[in-house]
Amino acid sequence: MKIDGVEFEYDRAKYDGLGRDSRQHIGVIAQEVLNIFPELVYKQGEILTVDYIGLLGVIIEGLKELNEKCVDCDMEVHAQIEEG
Repeated sequence: MKIDGVEFEYDRAKYDGLGRDSRQHIGVIAQEVLNIFPELVYKQGEILTVDYIGLLGVIIEGLKELNEKCVDCDMEVHAQIEEG
């Protein structure tokens, strides 16, 4: 269960006429998002697109969880130092 950040270029033949350019893009793989957060993936014909704005909420909550873990680890380290 993971979503990787990737760099990619759209296949011009597949995406022609959909407003996609051929420059380098950074994003995520829609199929990976679909497996975890299907409500954030939309289908346009055979093409899957990611709701990046919706993905921000997931990222924010993940950052909060990470911050809590860091605080817990920090407190644990300080407690061990005080114990000597």
